[in-house]
Amino acid sequence: MIHYHGTPITPRERLYELAGRSFCVSFADPRDVRVCHEIGQTWAVIPDVIDGDEDANNALLVSWSLRGLPKGAPVWHLHESLDRLQRLAAGYERVCFGSSGSYAQIGTPGGTPNEQRIAKRGPKRRSAPEGARRCG
Repeated sequence: MIHYHGTPITPRERLYELAGRSFCVSFADPRDVRVCHEIGQTWAVIPDVIDGDEDANNALLVSWSLRGLPKGAPVWHLHESLDRLQRLAAGYERVCFGSSGSYAQIGTPGGTPNEQRIAKRGPKRRSAPEGARRCG
């Protein structure tokens, strides 16, 4: 299990004392995000619209990349297309899976249809959503 330190952390010296640790930075209050990316060890989950469509989530990826933040991992939702998952896998080092839509109940016996297809063939490498910057 990874322990995350919630932010903001004040005074600033206390934040720097936690170098090498993992942080949870709220999108609503991102004042510590740059420092946490510099000194932290884990990746940020890029904000997403849980029951949104692919266009809404791709727009958030573009917004994230325009901030110039490294180490972001997008979320692919189980109701989204496998093509989107393939594009995310091609453009990002890590991709988070999120339950949503008619697949909001975790632990569906046998998995969702998309989970079953992923297990059979796995994603192929393609390009990231237009306008999104590859993280690294």
